[in-house]
Amino acid sequence: MQTESLAQCQNLVHASEYVLALDACQKVLAANAANIEARLLLSSILLKQGRLDEAMQECLLAVEHEPSNAATQIALGDILVRKRLNDEALNAYKKALEFDPEGVGAYRKMAVAYTNLNRYSESVEALLKALQYEPSHSTTMYNLGLVYQRQGRLDEAADYLFRAVETDSINVEARYTLGLVYAQLGRLEEAETAFQMVLQRQPRFANAYTQLGKLFFKAGRLEEAEKALQQSIVLDRFSPEAFLHLGTLYLRQGKREIGETLMSNFEKVRKVHEDIERHRYVLVHYPEDVHAHYSLGVLYASLDGIAEAAAQYTTVLTINPENLKARNNLANLLLRQGKIDDAIQQYEALLSVNPRYAQGYNNLGTAYMMKKQDQQAAQAYQKAIRLDSTNADAYYNLGRLYLEKDWVQQGEALLARSRDLSQARAQTQ
Repeated sequence: MQTESLAQCQNLVHASEYVLALDACQKVLAANAANIEARLLLSSILLKQGRLDEAMQECLLAVEHEPSNAATQIALGDILVRKRLNDEALNAYKKALEFDPEGVGAYRKMAVAYTNLNRYSESVEALLKALQYEPSHSTTMYNLGLVYQRQGRLDEAADYLFRAVETDSINVEARYTLGLVYAQLGRLEEAETAFQMVLQRQPRFANAYTQLGKLFFKAGRLEEAEKALQQSIVLDRFSPEAFLHLGTLYLRQGKREIGETLMSNFEKVRKVHEDIERHRYVLVHYPEDVHAHYSLGVLYASLDGIAEAAAQYTTVLTINPENLKARNNLANLLLRQGKIDDAIQQYEALLSVNPRYAQGYNNLGTAYMMKKQDQQAAQAYQKAIRLDSTNADAYYNLGRLYLEKDWVQQGEALLARSRDLSQARAQTQ
């Protein structure tokens, strides 16, 4: 019976029904707290939802029940890597290898932790060990190529990346990185071919267009460079390199206005590019990492990427519908897009979970104001003030609403209260 229940949990996870899967796992564990598979599955679900501390707690319980189980040690290591505790993760992976010396997965995971610590020689050693057990593993060869590239050992990087794409021709990331290495080695024709092959496989691979644009620019093929860089920006507005090179191209051609606009965009994106790339890197390895999706939403919104930010928050809510920050931010973006009914729906869903969230009522009031539903707006603002008597925004919004209704005395009193609260807040900051 427990086997059937565990299978149900696994099926729910495969269907991305994480809330139901969470509940199903907890029921299995209520019947048998020593069910390690269910415990690890529960931990992995919590990890997907970005609930790292809870995931760690469940995993430690699994380790406590079966300290000599390689799978529990690997699961613990995975959580520790996500928490950026790479040294501790390495200890967990090494314990896993003590219990399963031929556990090739542990070697690959050790390499990730070593790379995160910039201990590239040890990362290479772990990956080479993994290849001893699985000589044709494309991803291992790709990762080995990446580490060699970081070490500046470009010929060895090119060799392993070439072997990776020969083994797995659809590994576009490996082929793209091979193109980068070829460009670094001055093998420009081979680099161009690699990037073109990436685009044959994945036509929306923006960075491949950027790299082609750079190659064309250097070769004086300016029309081709312009088209490639333009396409890169169309596909990804959050990568600064294409803005830089296209802006430079236009400035050299005397197209000052558009060139300066592109260079301005470059400066804006450049400031947050490192953060964007870090979260994107996490999602390559952990596509359902809630924190990474949420953080990208915040960063995209800061660059006026409203649709892209909304998509990230929507993904967060698919994984964890109870993520209130993501729901509030999504509602705010929908409001900015003029999708008022959708925004109201999100605010109401938020407040049904957290009915004491004052700012949520303030935002809901703003949505009703945009729909000209003054009574509902006033009720929402009043609720915000009752829950938080220091909410300057709610006083301001309700005061403005009263002034529009010619309730001058009440409106001016509320606006005065808003000013006082704002000034007091500014003095304490």
